[in-house]
Amino acid sequence: MDGLILEPLKFYNSVARQKHENLAQEHFDSLIARSGVNVEENKRTVAAYDAVQLQLNELKKRIQNRKNLYGLLIALAIIGIVLFVIGIYVIIDGNTGRGVLLLSIGSVAAVVGFVVAFVTLRPRIKAAELQKSKLMAESQKLYEQAMGQMASLNALYDDTDTLKIIEKTIPQLKFDRAYSNEREDELREDFDYVSFTGNETSIVNTLSGTMFGNPFIFERYLVHQMGTCAYHGTLTIMWTEHYRDKDGHLRTRTRTQVLTASVVKPKPYYSVKTHLGFGSVAAPDLTFTRGESDTDELSEREMQRKIRKGEKKLQKKARDALKKGESFQEMTNSEFDVLFDATDRDHEVQFRLMYTPLAQKNTLDLLRSKDGYGDDFNFYKLKRYNIIKSVHAQNWDMDISTSRYVTHSVELSRKKFLDFNATFFKSIFFDFAPLIAVPAYQDEPTYSLKDPKPYKSYYPSYEHESLANMIGDGVFAHERSGTCAILKTSILEQNNGVDRVAVTAYSYATENRVDLVPVLGGDGNIHSVPVHWIEYIPIRKQSDMLVKALNHTSREFADKSGGSMPQNGAYFHGMLAYAPTAKQAWEQINQTFEKYI
Repeated sequence: MDGLILEPLKFYNSVARQKHENLAQEHFDSLIARSGVNVEENKRTVAAYDAVQLQLNELKKRIQNRKNLYGLLIALAIIGIVLFVIGIYVIIDGNTGRGVLLLSIGSVAAVVGFVVAFVTLRPRIKAAELQKSKLMAESQKLYEQAMGQMASLNALYDDTDTLKIIEKTIPQLKFDRAYSNEREDELREDFDYVSFTGNETSIVNTLSGTMFGNPFIFERYLVHQMGTCAYHGTLTIMWTEHYRDKDGHLRTRTRTQVLTASVVKPKPYYSVKTHLGFGSVAAPDLTFTRGESDTDELSEREMQRKIRKGEKKLQKKARDALKKGESFQEMTNSEFDVLFDATDRDHEVQFRLMYTPLAQKNTLDLLRSKDGYGDDFNFYKLKRYNIIKSVHAQNWDMDISTSRYVTHSVELSRKKFLDFNATFFKSIFFDFAPLIAVPAYQDEPTYSLKDPKPYKSYYPSYEHESLANMIGDGVFAHERSGTCAILKTSILEQNNGVDRVAVTAYSYATENRVDLVPVLGGDGNIHSVPVHWIEYIPIRKQSDMLVKALNHTSREFADKSGGSMPQNGAYFHGMLAYAPTAKQAWEQINQTFEKYI
């Protein structure tokens, strides 16, 4: 395990997946042992609770069915009364036979409806409601009993559990407790770090560390883009027109028409994106891009057709490159060249040194396999910095908080714990897989000694933004805001391990507007069709936020804080942050943080 991972797909299927599952199971079992939870007793309590819940659900359905029938019977009775009254009027009008029939039907319907509804159904519904109340009380009692049995286990979950299990599964993979200034400097100065973020984005979460000694960072960020929205309106018009009928007579008639109009106006859109950035000195002068495709979804015949078609394009590109004096050349392995499709590469020698026959085979295995996520990744190599942006990572639950495991049942908690950790590990592994597929990426970097440098802040802006987003844009956004807010941070000052940060929230106020759009109607006149739309007015607000690293795990923080948190606060990546309601002196700030140290 301490050496190279020569075939990542085979390694995942034959070693890593099962090892990770075993380690997760062992960890959960160790938590149970430490907690002292009586598993069998909890199972009995949960079984009793589930039985009561089953009875309760069946009873609720029965009550609803009876209430529906009760409503129908009342409706039947009302219809009967109406028929009875109509029958009287029919008899008065002289139609005795029909009137008597209506009286008879109405009487029977009214009597049957009211008697069955009030004498039979209503008491049964009341009795069932009483039984439901008793079952709900019994259910709540059993649930509280089960939660009490689980209290010691629920208190042991920690946000480091998930990452520690992965590190034991793949020792070459190490996670940082938090993204640091030192890690950021390493990526920027040694590995040509390229930021996908800027004024239109806000970092929501990060996960950094090293893989084979090479630094990486997962970035999740909220993105703001200005687009357009089409708004539609209608207006119904009426007019009178004269015409002659088939006999030649002059007549008039009323015509109606629904006029429609639309306007297109600016509108902000927000989305969350995620990618993996990885630093490596492998092929340090090479850049290329490749986009995810449908390779894993093709049949063998479709695959061969795609390869043949791609080969022709590669041959043409090579001929054109030769004429223009460019460096592009076809790879001997045309299947890899077509399916990987990195034809914008700018350094053929380094591309070939990077994609050895083994690297080509590994990459093709990933592209064609259905065991992982198949061909779902975009790959951007930007000299010493590599970006993997996969489809599956956009839906990856990156939050490793432990609240999801807190339940009333040992077995339910076990399932939640194992399922989440298996999915988390799979997502991370297959984001790294296109990199692991290349043996050169598994070489550890060599560093030259550097003098430590002073930083303007104790913690990088990515952590500041993540913490601000954890607190929530509702705290920082302008009171007139009607949209999401992009939160950007800047350091104001630092003292005693605390960063005072300015959080600027960029959002939009919304105003309802109406445009009157001229439209020609069928009456020959121009009409103003009202189209309602929303104007988005840029606004911003700046607030203070205070940040300090406590370096507690989530469980340690819960123990030390007693479950309390500063107002407008959040604890994330071992850091505590809060937005003060008024300007605070450093003495007040330090006193606040000392409560949690």
